[in-house]
Amino acid sequence: MALLVSNTKIKNTEIEAPQLYVRLQYVAMADGKKTQVLLRSGLNKEAVLNWETVATNLPESLSIEMGEEKQDLDVIHNLVKVELEKQGFEVVIDLPTTV
Repeated sequence: MALLVSNTKIKNTEIEAPQLYVRLQYVAMADGKKTQVLLRSGLNKEAVLNWETVATNLPESLSIEMGEEKQDLDVIHNLVKVELEKQGFEVVIDLPTTV
């Protein structure tokens, strides 16, 4: 599971980046109300899994208020998607397909 993010720029430039593949790493706080999320972005899945990241204007981390939502993978991806869209990015959740 990952995010496909468009409308990004290479860090410190006006050069538009291609669609990025973004994996999330998160720490669910014990209070159940906050989650700290790290965003790893690359040009494709293989690059991100090999730690070949791209510096862009995407935030490197987000602190997410969970409210009454449970701290699970689907919810966190949806909340990060909403937060990035508020910042002007175009985001699609990339769900794994089963054969």
